[in-house]
Amino acid sequence: MPDIKHLAVLMMENRSFDHMLGFVRSEDYPIDGLAGNEANRDEDGEPSKVNDGARYSGDLRVDPGHSFGHVKLQIYGTTEVQPGQQPDMSGFVKSYQRVTGSPAKAKRIMNCFKPDKLPILTTLARQFAVCDRWFCAVPGPTFPNRIYAHAGTSLGRLDMSPDFLRRYRTIYEVLREQRVSSTIYYHDQTLTMSLPSLVQNQAQFFGNINQFVQDCRNDQLPAYCFIEPRYNRQDIDGDYFPANDQHPDHDVAEGEKLIKQVYLALRSNPRVWESSLLVILYDQHGGIYDHVPPPTCVAPDSLACQQPSFDFTRLGVRVPAVLVSPYIEAGTISRAQYDHTSLLATAMKLFTSAWPSQTLGQRAAAANTFDAVCTRSTARTDVPDFVRRAAGAGRARAAGGPS
Repeated sequence: MPDIKHLAVLMMENRSFDHMLGFVRSEDYPIDGLAGNEANRDEDGEPSKVNDGARYSGDLRVDPGHSFGHVKLQIYGTTEVQPGQQPDMSGFVKSYQRVTGSPAKAKRIMNCFKPDKLPILTTLARQFAVCDRWFCAVPGPTFPNRIYAHAGTSLGRLDMSPDFLRRYRTIYEVLREQRVSSTIYYHDQTLTMSLPSLVQNQAQFFGNINQFVQDCRNDQLPAYCFIEPRYNRQDIDGDYFPANDQHPDHDVAEGEKLIKQVYLALRSNPRVWESSLLVILYDQHGGIYDHVPPPTCVAPDSLACQQPSFDFTRLGVRVPAVLVSPYIEAGTISRAQYDHTSLLATAMKLFTSAWPSQTLGQRAAAANTFDAVCTRSTARTDVPDFVRRAAGAGRARAAGGPS
């Protein structure tokens, strides 16, 4: 295995795997995507099939429901789940109909992208590795899913107002104790600024997106970095900066630009590029259709949520996940099961002597790591630069079993 010195994570917002990558599936690229006949029924029993007509913005002007109650309806088709009942992914249209009040608008939750509408994400997926079994950490909204990516637990919370002032232990502290560098690069905000242990060391743990680009060029990129998108429109000194997080109904094309920027920043310095592994990931599915039922999992700790009742033993809905490194063969498909604690497990495995460990909870200790996708001993030179047309991807190859 190559010597990976930099693990970079770009976590986008609120899109499902099928919505972004489902129609990339083909005979020579057999990811677990869409056949084209998948459907959900609305409240009146009328079927709505998946389609490839998703637009960059305009489809989801009313934010789809992605609270725990809505996700339960989406994956089970009902909110009255019976003991032993298994998710069948049948309630997405019903859920969105309850948000929009319109059967016509509710069908838009089945809209998915044509591959050529997302040339950056699709090219990187086909030219490097796609994970078609990466599930978000909890069947709920953004904050608990994002805190799992940093701390391996939400301390029993499922809502959007968790008590971040509680004493979370994060991957950044674990790495610091091992004398391993880490930085959270952000545009306009990051929820990690609510964590006292990190805020007390802002100069060490935080930087802006421009610093990320500079750190790549100047050989100063930390071992582990987490990159946050721009969540809100910004007007600074008369200049307009649109949100690029891809949260509905923000312009998905702006997120494509950010993914390209991060990739090209790593490529800008051969020494950095040839020692890096980039993860392009989404925090949760945002209420948008996916056909793969989320599996059961290990609870991170003994802290269950009381209202609503949930014990954290089932993952959330599948999200897009693409792994990029010159040590990954084109067309790689990783079929191992991952969730956001796989970020923590992989970072600890690569950079510390504390893996496997329950330092960041039982789920992180049990999580599959994804470093096994780096199967080459030498760096590839036939990688896309998005200046010339990217070379066609090779035939798909299976990889990335549990490690």
